[in-house]
Amino acid sequence: MNEERIFLTDYIEKFRTAYHQARAAFELYGNALESEKKNWQNELQRGWNNAQQRAADHEKHAATERELKGRLEAVVREAKAEFAEIINEANGVFDRHFRATPESIDEKGLALLNSGVMTGKELLALADEYPENYTMRRLIGKKIEEIGVQTRDRDLEMTGKRFSYAPTTHSDALEAVQNWAEYALRPNEIERTAVFNRQFDERIDEIKAKVEGYSIPKVTPAQNTGAANE
Repeated sequence: MNEERIFLTDYIEKFRTAYHQARAAFELYGNALESEKKNWQNELQRGWNNAQQRAADHEKHAATERELKGRLEAVVREAKAEFAEIINEANGVFDRHFRATPESIDEKGLALLNSGVMTGKELLALADEYPENYTMRRLIGKKIEEIGVQTRDRDLEMTGKRFSYAPTTHSDALEAVQNWAEYALRPNEIERTAVFNRQFDERIDEIKAKVEGYSIPKVTPAQNTGAANE
């Protein structure tokens, strides 16, 4: 039976969908705002026969412009909130996999680890038994580091330290996607953001290609059988 896994690219696609939904509303109100500005310029060029009518038209224009700007700002605000929600959800899933948790402790492996009979080489082999159990890998890494210090084996010490490093592939990729999305949704630069909008999917495809296949088990057992795939 194939193991059910969670893929980073699923969150990237979720991000893409949220961005394009926000972009559609952004363009709707942005185009309406630009049209309103042009219409007002035309009105200014034509002029008015009396000051009262001019004041009334100006107030109507100002009210319309305020409303459209408010809608644009709301679109951006809500989009940023949704982007943050997606990132928090993804980081919550991936970060938990890469941190020590009580349910991930393998009692038999822990007993062997604490027996004091294993050499550094044997501990490295033991770590290979837990390629996706980062709780056990960190515990083993700590013991390897201690042996490296005791034996003055700098390479072994640094190898043990590396077991405690959590990957940042997921957070780095999602942050890059978020930056591009927010860069292309700026109410005060509607015309310029159209350029970045055209580049958005291209950049997101590049980011996605770099992390294609990166995944973790949907349910992490106490002892895992494969590494997070990159």
